[in-house]
Amino acid sequence: MIATKSNNEIYIPDHYRLTIDRYNYITYCKAEGSYTKIYFSDKESVMTARRLKIIQQQLSNNGFIRCHKSYLVNVRFIKEVRIKTPALIVLQSGETIKIACRKLRNIKQYLYRKFLLFE
Repeated sequence: MIATKSNNEIYIPDHYRLTIDRYNYITYCKAEGSYTKIYFSDKESVMTARRLKIIQQQLSNNGFIRCHKSYLVNVRFIKEVRIKTPALIVLQSGETIKIACRKLRNIKQYLYRKFLLFE
């Protein structure tokens, strides 16, 4: 079970250890079958035996958006959103993440409300 607690901490179990980290350092999560790989701002990553949907339930109220069936992104690390095809999120690290066509409208609305980015 992925669990959150006060002080912005998240407990991430994997096969060998239980990682306790602050979820505001998570840049994005990527689904890999029944597993999820969680990427941190220090370029570290951890694989957990939890589906992305479970992680999304824990993080969605903390500035994370589901932009694709395989990705959950921390909006604090978004540098740019390219809304023309192919729609992409560019992270501060320079990595790009696909935006599913059906999710683009919701992402634009969310970012507009949060940052007043789009008209």
